[in-house]
Amino acid sequence: DSVSVNQDLFEHYKKLIHIRRRFAALNTGSYQTLLADDSMQVHAFERALPEQRVIVLLNNSAKNQKIKLPFEQDGKYFDVLNDRMLQENAEFLDIPAKWGMIFIKYL
Repeated sequence: DSVSVNQDLFEHYKKLIHIRRRFAALNTGSYQTLLADDSMQVHAFERALPEQRVIVLLNNSAKNQKIKLPFEQDGKYFDVLNDRMLQENAEFLDIPAKWGMIFIKYL
């Protein structure tokens, strides 16, 4: 029997592994929950080192969720999962269903 590989899922996991290896705060930084909303199935947390801040937002629901930005936007943040900058002075974020965002800010 041959085994087929879901190439899209495989590439997604490779990207997540690369992100985890690249940003030390994800491995050894302090941890703080920023948002935990069971009704919306949305979770956000921060991992931080003195020189690096990482904010992870996860939407586990089957629908897109619009949330109030759960952290102070005190500089420029780049979403390394979706390859885009966070809009300056953003108040809300639209997180696609079953997806997330990983924002990086260097301190």
